[in-house]
Amino acid sequence: MTDDNLQQNTEADNGSCDEESIIETKPKKKLLTILLEFVKFNLGGLVVSAIEYVVYTCLLWVGLAYQISFTSGNIVKIILQFILNQKVVFKVEKTDNKKENRKLLLFRILRQAAKSVFMLAFKAVMVWLVVEKLKVGENPAYFVVMILETPVSFFLDRNWTFRK
Repeated sequence: MTDDNLQQNTEADNGSCDEESIIETKPKKKLLTILLEFVKFNLGGLVVSAIEYVVYTCLLWVGLAYQISFTSGNIVKIILQFILNQKVVFKVEKTDNKKENRKLLLFRILRQAAKSVFMLAFKAVMVWLVVEKLKVGENPAYFVVMILETPVSFFLDRNWTFRK
């Protein structure tokens, strides 16, 4: 083997080692990113859910029907969650093109609306299953469904509503 061949083999070996270490760390970094997003998603969700509950109870207190109070609280929650997810959780970046930014925002809003309708149906089915089939009380069923809905909602937001 000549000196040139030996040097090429050594360089190739060094390059493959670096490439292997990059390949090994990329999945770890991606998993860590997803985990951090999930934590922020849940913390933000707790805050937004608390605000939703305050809106609901305040509207009940002033005499509005529970259906209107519930719907109003839910609308506030959807709007706040959208803003929080876009700015903090998934950190959606703007482009230099304002027209493109408006178009992307509109698509995200439409996807959020579709996701919200889906999640409402999902939660309605889940609460029915938990109460009627699993025989969990109506109040605890709300929290069981919240635990079930969180990963589904996160997955849809991360991979559809706010996909990069």
